[in-house]
Amino acid sequence: MIPLREIQPTGITSQPESGFPDLIENLLIRTFFEPWMKDQLGWIGASYRSGPRRSWTIKIKKRKGIYCITYLGFKKNAYHWISGTFNIQYFPDLNEKVLDTFSVQENIIRLHSQFEEWLRKIPDREDPLESPFTIGKMLCTVDTEEKALFLSLLAPIRWRTIQRDGLIISDKNGEPVEAVPPNGIDRNVPAFKLAWQLLDILILTFCYQLKCYPIYVLLKERTSRAVEVSRQGDCLSSHKHQVKERMLTVGFEQEGYKIRDSDARFFIRFFPVYDFHAPFKKYRLLWSYMPSNPSSLKGNRLWWEASLWTAKADRSRRNLSGIEYRPQLVIFTGFLGSGKTTLINRIVEHQSLQRNKFVVIIQNEVGKVDIDADLIDGAFNITTLNDGCVCCTIRGELRTAVRQVCIQYSPDIIILETTGVADPQNILEELPSLAPFIRFDSLITVVDGRNIKTILAEYPVARSQIINADLLILNKTDLMDAEEIETVKEILSKINPRSPVLPCSMGDIGPSVLFYFGNDTGIHKERECISHKEIEHGHCYPDFFEVVTINLQGVFVESDFIDFLNNLPNSIYRVKGVVKIKGYQKPQLLQYVGGYYELTHFLDTTIQPNSLVFIGKKFDKDIIEKELKRLILSKEP
Repeated sequence: MIPLREIQPTGITSQPESGFPDLIENLLIRTFFEPWMKDQLGWIGASYRSGPRRSWTIKIKKRKGIYCITYLGFKKNAYHWISGTFNIQYFPDLNEKVLDTFSVQENIIRLHSQFEEWLRKIPDREDPLESPFTIGKMLCTVDTEEKALFLSLLAPIRWRTIQRDGLIISDKNGEPVEAVPPNGIDRNVPAFKLAWQLLDILILTFCYQLKCYPIYVLLKERTSRAVEVSRQGDCLSSHKHQVKERMLTVGFEQEGYKIRDSDARFFIRFFPVYDFHAPFKKYRLLWSYMPSNPSSLKGNRLWWEASLWTAKADRSRRNLSGIEYRPQLVIFTGFLGSGKTTLINRIVEHQSLQRNKFVVIIQNEVGKVDIDADLIDGAFNITTLNDGCVCCTIRGELRTAVRQVCIQYSPDIIILETTGVADPQNILEELPSLAPFIRFDSLITVVDGRNIKTILAEYPVARSQIINADLLILNKTDLMDAEEIETVKEILSKINPRSPVLPCSMGDIGPSVLFYFGNDTGIHKERECISHKEIEHGHCYPDFFEVVTINLQGVFVESDFIDFLNNLPNSIYRVKGVVKIKGYQKPQLLQYVGGYYELTHFLDTTIQPNSLVFIGKKFDKDIIEKELKRLILSKEP
């Protein structure tokens, strides 16, 4: 089993209240990034159900209806285990026969005109779907060292509800009708079967993502009481009617980690501790698969195969060009009124309409009214973060928003537009936790050229926005004369000497400047000074902005090449290309932005290593090329 922190980077046991739902959420995101594997495992889709609790609606191939899992909380026990509990609901399709097994009240809710809206978003006052359609609970249990993980399903074979006094409802004419006679069965749902179909796919997904097959599989059963409902709506334990409850537990552990014998006995007798009522003491062990009792495989035999589904999955994780799929994240910051929204509108139009890229915008504005959300074209999806700043008071919500758009939309590009009073330093600290899901591109700061002197004198956060920028957009130059423009450029260069400064007016700048390497296979073939080459919409690049392509034959030693990247001059803003590194069978895709770099496997065979593109201002191509030739080996040893 791989370390759980590869799926949940911030850990589980240190912050279980968020750790358990984050684990499930990240599991879905990682899987949905792999279209072939998502289909192979049996997923169709998932979406957030907006409300006070962490909740997701899920669609799988095996059922026509929709599942919903909601995080309820966590508990610890004396055996150094922590369990997170999730409620499981199933909302049948109107054409499914299983709908008839749900209660009369649940059928009425299902036919309500606002049911679909309730499913998407919980109403402000109360949730009409909080309890109806529940079919069981799922427990996710880990040890304090996070070296073992167990998934458990607890559900009745038939979830049976009795109407003690009968149930009277009104027909369409308002006349009373007996829907259920006294002591009649109102609900008789095959709960375990329905819940099992979801849990089976979750277990299969954990097997694949953890690269591990189950070490423990146990199925228990016990007799419990059915529920009787009184005329007043009170739910009481029935003394006449019984139900069979089942508990399925599947466990994983890291290689070399051995669960103690006392814990193993604990699993058989009680595990997991928290179920519907008291601990699972009066049980009947139907079957088990454990290291101490390695019987024939139990459960779904695919669980023992999924950990080996790597070859096709490696391909499915990548787009048609062979690039590992993680959307670009571009952060836009700038003081209030600098013109961020206007610029973003132009970028989104360019990326979506001209380059066929799907862009998702995350906005963070202080206050209740989302003015900028109305200004941005409604054709583009926006997740708005309110009441606070992405960079400080609601930093945790940034992770939620990024994961949300990834799981729901699978975008090519995510644009985060921060509020004008945001300090970007804090948001940069969160990027490592987002690394498994996004590819950080750059932080771009839009500067109000006309008012920047006053803003810098009165608002220290404006200086931080400039200092942390990878690229500075000097906006509103139409309101400045040439001397003022040069003065402001000097001010900006003194604050942040490593970032290019691009003058523009009304956000009117060539979008390709900001996403020059947006196409992962777009390696330029020749050196050109872009200032002399017109591009889309007649825009041109500034005088100092230069692009150089260097092609070499051979292979690099990784440590030498990384030293080369670390010593690049500040005048080089971006580097991208494909390089051959000694010891790697596949070429490596290099992405370098403002001093930060990343190397990942590159599968496309149409671009020959080593092709490197450098973009910056006033740098010496000959020195760069000479240093690369010194480092490269003529052939791989």
